[in-house]
Amino acid sequence: MRNFEILILYLLILCFHTGSLKTCRIKEIKKKIVADCTRIGLHDIPKYLPLNLSELDLSYNDIALLKNNTFERFGVLEILKIDNMNLDIIEPEAFYGLTRLRWLSMKENTFDISSISFRRLFKPLSSLYHLDIRYNLHKFFITPTIEYPFFGDLLDLKDLYMDLAQKPVFNSSGFELLHKLHTIRFEKCYLDQMLNDTLLYLPSSITALQLYKCGSFIPIVESGFLKPFPALMELNMIDTNIKLADALKLLFPFTGKEMTSIIYERIKGSAKQPAFITREMVKYLIEICVHTLVLAQSEIVGYETNSLLAFKYPQCLENLVFTGNRFSLAYGQHLTELIVFAKKTTNLKFFDLSYNAINFNNVKYCNIDALRNDSFRNETYSNGCEIQPTNARTFQNSNLRYSKITEESNMTVSMPVNLTFLRLSHYMTSYMQYGLNFFLKNSSSLRYLDISYLKVSYFPEIYSVTPFNIKYLDFTGVSSMLFIHKSSVPIFQNIKTAILKDSLIDETIRKNGNVFKLFPTVEKFDISFNNVLYLDDDSFYSIQD
Repeated sequence: MRNFEILILYLLILCFHTGSLKTCRIKEIKKKIVADCTRIGLHDIPKYLPLNLSELDLSYNDIALLKNNTFERFGVLEILKIDNMNLDIIEPEAFYGLTRLRWLSMKENTFDISSISFRRLFKPLSSLYHLDIRYNLHKFFITPTIEYPFFGDLLDLKDLYMDLAQKPVFNSSGFELLHKLHTIRFEKCYLDQMLNDTLLYLPSSITALQLYKCGSFIPIVESGFLKPFPALMELNMIDTNIKLADALKLLFPFTGKEMTSIIYERIKGSAKQPAFITREMVKYLIEICVHTLVLAQSEIVGYETNSLLAFKYPQCLENLVFTGNRFSLAYGQHLTELIVFAKKTTNLKFFDLSYNAINFNNVKYCNIDALRNDSFRNETYSNGCEIQPTNARTFQNSNLRYSKITEESNMTVSMPVNLTFLRLSHYMTSYMQYGLNFFLKNSSSLRYLDISYLKVSYFPEIYSVTPFNIKYLDFTGVSSMLFIHKSSVPIFQNIKTAILKDSLIDETIRKNGNVFKLFPTVEKFDISFNNVLYLDDDSFYSIQD
């Protein structure tokens, strides 16, 4: 009974000090003491925490105030996370004593980074190399002009994540002292213009710049916006509301230089109008030796000849992503450009043209003439408005038969010699003629092929000068009926993992087809979403042991 009373007293003490009946989870990881105090309803820092903590996570509580010397007793603390706590007020010396702190995350709170108390808040953190203060500028509660706090005491700082005000003031923030700062990430961006002097006072040591979620349209963009960063190697712009032409104009300072990556995703401008790439738009991009290029979901519907693929240094490209647009790389004059481009991109390993709906196959219309005829009315209400007169159906079928018996044509395509990953998922086009055979050169490096939900009017025969050695194939959403009468398919010969979800395998089985025999070396099959209730005992007889 005595022990029970002591336990109750202890819990009451904890509740008095922390405002919570739940306690922190304390454990030792690699000889480091870690306290996980997340989501336990704290209103203050618990008094019972060990003094030799290396990591403390107080996120997702309700601690609105951090007083001076709050963390002084944790002299060996290296990692502190105080995210999403409704933190509103931080007194100037709240971090006093944290001289060993290396990582500080305080995102998604409500404090004012431009307040006087915030001015020298980070002064004690002499060992800090990662600081995250994102999601603390709130659109309806901030003034357009924000003066940022002083960061000049953080001489070891390497990574800085923060929001970007409509009119940011950096000239008194001590950035000129941060020679080790390499990565800066702006999130919740409220910029209304990108001027040559907007980022002028940020350090020239920056090698990676990330700009996310500029929600309001930015009508004024100057080409020298990124000029303060001569050492920039990585540029990420995602959900930034500027015209694609303006985004490409920002690459002006890097012409003739080498960059690790240029990533533009969802760059659409205010009206989200389709973008047609011209030579003028890419005149800076094609002059850069870039290893990873992403132009994704930016409403690109086409490009001028000698523009998008006219790189001065094509051998630099290793990863190329055009996902989520609406243009063809192999139609008309572009096919010749693509063939030349493939030969020159000798180091290209990854190519992605997925989610690219160029045009639709088998477009059908309502038969207006039939709708005017009362005799077709019942059929219309029963079968839909796409009904056709008998003679039209006959003509359509004969036309289809003619297209299938036309003389076969062969096309030899040289792939980039080191291409390993090829992704064409959800690619839709009707630019595919019947009877077309592809002969691929330099396909020996290809290991990963994703053509899931590929929608073409005709699936071509694909051969290789050398045997295919693809290990992973995603064929989801592509009908296995295409191969019901085939005894072998060259691209399937060395597959180890085959994904054939939603591929009408049930229909193939009902028509006495066996798609499994086409994969003699497969080790893993995924045939879910095919309504396959049973398989014959000999379904996999041809698969090697």
